[in-house]
Amino acid sequence: MALSVIIKTTDDAEIKASRDLVTKYFGVVREFPGFGEEDDKEDNEEVPLSHSKTVIQRMIAFAEKFNTEEFKPPRPIKKTKSLTEQGVPAWASEFNDSIPLAEKFELLQAADEVQFEGLVELMACSIAKVYVDMDPKVKAATFALSRDYTPEEEAAIRKEETWAEED
Repeated sequence: MALSVIIKTTDDAEIKASRDLVTKYFGVVREFPGFGEEDDKEDNEEVPLSHSKTVIQRMIAFAEKFNTEEFKPPRPIKKTKSLTEQGVPAWASEFNDSIPLAEKFELLQAADEVQFEGLVELMACSIAKVYVDMDPKVKAATFALSRDYTPEEEAAIRKEETWAEED
């Protein structure tokens, strides 16, 4: 019988997960004093993580699929290509599409904190893709950026640096 851990979240939820899965993908738990020592493996050991129930549940769902399926993150991020066109498996693309953008930032932060590389790569790529595909004027409005050049100067720079606009 596989051992389990109880993950305690910031919103006081308790989530039961496979000890092997958590140990394999949540690298940070290996740093907890006494966790995983061969002579001290107890069932339902508590692991506190500083994230909400929703985020932890999504991380566990991804880890379960990640554990059984092949996953290669896309490199480099290409403009207008979908994640599946960039080599991301359909299951990972579907997982990504099911998460709102605001939650992707939270999931990226959580995955980074627990050292879950595959999920970090997927979320970072997904978030970057949103901004790669965004029109420069929308980016400027979104991030409250001021213009450093006049429209005429920008046109001259674009004309000189056409290679920068190419895919």
